[in-house]
Amino acid sequence: MLIDIKENDSGFLLPIDISQIPFELKRCFVVKSKKEECQRGNHAHINEEHFLICLGGEIEILSEDSEGKKTFTLKAGDCFYQKEMVWLSLNFKLKESVLLVFANSEYTEKNYIREYENFKNKLNVSKLYDTI
Repeated sequence: MLIDIKENDSGFLLPIDISQIPFELKRCFVVKSKKEECQRGNHAHINEEHFLICLGGEIEILSEDSEGKKTFTLKAGDCFYQKEMVWLSLNFKLKESVLLVFANSEYTEKNYIREYENFKNKLNVSKLYDTI
């Protein structure tokens, strides 16, 4: 089990078994909202995977890949595995929501797709090659 939340009246402990993450860790970072309905993400990665863990609050995720769009909500202890070429839009629903992210590569801007239409074009080209 990746995460097994231990909670009592004084708070909670969120141990993370990083051996369960499906790639070698190269980087991690934390994203925290300062207001409700805070929009983040809105990009995809060409050659990078992420493993997202909600540490607190509530984060709504819109995920889009070659199989379509999916929406779901992360609460404390919930996880999401983001493969490469997946567009993510994050809505930090509650003030002070916190997201921990593990990545399989160092940061490089050239690995980001920040324009949605560019992402859709790359996705359509990759679908075309899959059918050949």
